[in-house]
Amino acid sequence: MDMRSHRLGWRHAAALLVLLTALPACAAPTTPANRTAPGGAVAIFSAQGFPYYGGSHYLSPEVVAADLRRSGVNAQTLGLDALSSLTRFNRRRYALFINLYGNTFPIEAYPNLRRFHLAGGGIISTAVPFTHPVRNVGAAFWSASPEWGQYAAALRAGGASMLRLVGPNGTWSGVGSARHAAHPGETVQIAGRIRTTGPEQGRDFLYVRFYNQTGQFLTQIGPAFPASAAWRQVSANVRVPKGAAVMDVSPQVWTPGVTAWLTGLSLRLNGRELLANGSFQQPGDGWQDLGHTDRYLGDAGMGLGGFGGPTPGARIQVATGNPIRLARDDNPYSVTQSLQYLDPTSLPAQNSIIPIITAVGSEGKRLGYPAALIVRHDAFAGAVDGWAGTVGRDDSRQIFFVRQVVEREAVEALRLEGAIPASAVRKSLTHLAAEPVPPPAPHDLPLPTEHRPYSTFFPVSPPLARHLLVADVQHLNNDDRLLLTSLQGLVNRRQPRIFLLFGPGDATWLHWMQQEGDTGAPVMVLNPMSLVRRFRSEFHGAVIPDPALYIGVDIAADVSGADSLLIANPAQVHQYGLTVKADLRGRFHSDAGALSWVADHLYPHLNHFLMMVAHPDLAYNGSFDYMIQHKGIIFWISGSKDGVGPGRDPLAEQQVMERLFARMPVNIPVRGFWWHGNGVGIGEGPGVTLGSRFGKVTVVSDGMTNISVHSGIRAASLKQPKHAPPPPLDRSKVYYTFTMSDGDNLDTHFGYFMSYVLNPLHGKIP
Repeated sequence: MDMRSHRLGWRHAAALLVLLTALPACAAPTTPANRTAPGGAVAIFSAQGFPYYGGSHYLSPEVVAADLRRSGVNAQTLGLDALSSLTRFNRRRYALFINLYGNTFPIEAYPNLRRFHLAGGGIISTAVPFTHPVRNVGAAFWSASPEWGQYAAALRAGGASMLRLVGPNGTWSGVGSARHAAHPGETVQIAGRIRTTGPEQGRDFLYVRFYNQTGQFLTQIGPAFPASAAWRQVSANVRVPKGAAVMDVSPQVWTPGVTAWLTGLSLRLNGRELLANGSFQQPGDGWQDLGHTDRYLGDAGMGLGGFGGPTPGARIQVATGNPIRLARDDNPYSVTQSLQYLDPTSLPAQNSIIPIITAVGSEGKRLGYPAALIVRHDAFAGAVDGWAGTVGRDDSRQIFFVRQVVEREAVEALRLEGAIPASAVRKSLTHLAAEPVPPPAPHDLPLPTEHRPYSTFFPVSPPLARHLLVADVQHLNNDDRLLLTSLQGLVNRRQPRIFLLFGPGDATWLHWMQQEGDTGAPVMVLNPMSLVRRFRSEFHGAVIPDPALYIGVDIAADVSGADSLLIANPAQVHQYGLTVKADLRGRFHSDAGALSWVADHLYPHLNHFLMMVAHPDLAYNGSFDYMIQHKGIIFWISGSKDGVGPGRDPLAEQQVMERLFARMPVNIPVRGFWWHGNGVGIGEGPGVTLGSRFGKVTVVSDGMTNISVHSGIRAASLKQPKHAPPPPLDRSKVYYTFTMSDGDNLDTHFGYFMSYVLNPLHGKIP
């Protein structure tokens, strides 16, 4: 099934249809000075992780390009390199350029974009075009901490390139290279050219970091940065420590106020260079928004005009007789708090404006145009430009209509530029107008009456076995850990009997449970995989996840819980003699399609009162046992970065979950977390908001292990310590107040706050 057709299939039930109006003939003043166009293709900028401002990652360049191609328009997505190249992006090849990222644009491509516009190439943009320049500060084969931008930037100019690191106010800033195999006892050579400025230089380091075979950090070793504003070569021989299987390079600045510049980094083993892009010359997917500026608005810049708004109380109207066939009811711009619009007085008088959407003030005065076409007769003669409006929220109907405005403006601009014939325009507009309008997000819902089958907010496990079977899985591969996690969830349904050690914290909690008398001495299992044969009667077979599906392991975990199946790959199925009851490989062509299947077919067999939003990586850190144990629903909604890829469509995924949320009871928990890194996942704010709209409570718990065991503990009583009365105020003293938050609640109590409880000073501070 085609991903797009699957994503839109449920919309056909929508009651609203786009009304078609006759295509009006354009008056003579609206025709451009140069009607001939050698190139009729459309270029759409697309870059992974590029920031949106006044736009939405739900307005996908790939989806818009696919829509236009289906309507008969030759539309292609171009990355930064192509957009910056005079030979790859020019007026001979393309008639139109579309930017869907709102105010932001790539500053590296600006000279070529202006050259394209001056040659008569049209530009269509959402939000306020060309007001937020964005610079590529990432480096290929490197990741940044906290992220590329203020504290870590790869700078490239005039043929020179270097990394700049700025000391933060807390923790550290730095980058990490791609990882390489490490063998204990070997010696590697780390080197690089570095200079530093600021106070307390020489306290920051060029590290080689080491990890065990499961990716757990072991240690980092390397030379200090020089205390010198002049370039210095630093180097060291580093011996690979015991237990290390993987290593990378990580220059780190821990000292506030210190700025370091680095280039020519090298990691060599037996004379062989391991490090890729040690000069930081090759760009990556790291972007820095340089902030608002009006510099690129006027004719000395891109010439797309100035803006007004947002204006509280403004009325937004579809312009009568607009040439792109928008009906009066097709109003995508209902949110005026953030809506900005083209100011018609900001353009030279010889240009013609074709209104699409009009903003009207409280006194009936026309303010400007959130969406409009501009036929150019000035320095950009021959071009037809388009404003397509600010995307105020991630609402499916609004995104749909904004996308329609962009696509239909593009078709009309091509007609006005003379790039496509009128017959092709009619065909394209008819095709686009026939797209079914998505129904509004579920709202005004009746309260569900389904009764919770247990009395607690979360389901609880039975009391623990007296002697837990404990297996250390830290050195197993991901697939083996996932198989054992699913086994743990199924076995612990009847009674918590399996406890898995994913890291040092698990051993601490196991010891604590013994001290509290919740369980006795554990039975150590030397071969963790032997548990599969030991508990063969506790599962009914195996489910094979689809490795080609981004959320394939999430879907497999849902099936595991519903049908009591182990999650196994084909090799594991053969090794352990498992019967395959569900093979999910190739079954779904998109994440949204897989989620729809869970919502429509698997839902009756799952727990309607328990959910988890889980990035697929969480399948391997022990987070799924409790969900499989209690048949919870595991899902994921991708974001601006991880939403770019085969089978991924963040908006379609959200729409599926909105439908499911609307069916489910209120006041139920959503475990996990909506964010898994910058641009990975829908994000904390939008995710918590989405759940809250449907009465779902986010409980941050994406890093917790063995909850199928911990939830079986029964506390006889909870006694809080008595607080001492406040001391009498002594104005000759300085008082400190410590404010303690629950932070990310379960997650931080489970791991982060453990270091405070175990600290020897715990309890000694009033």
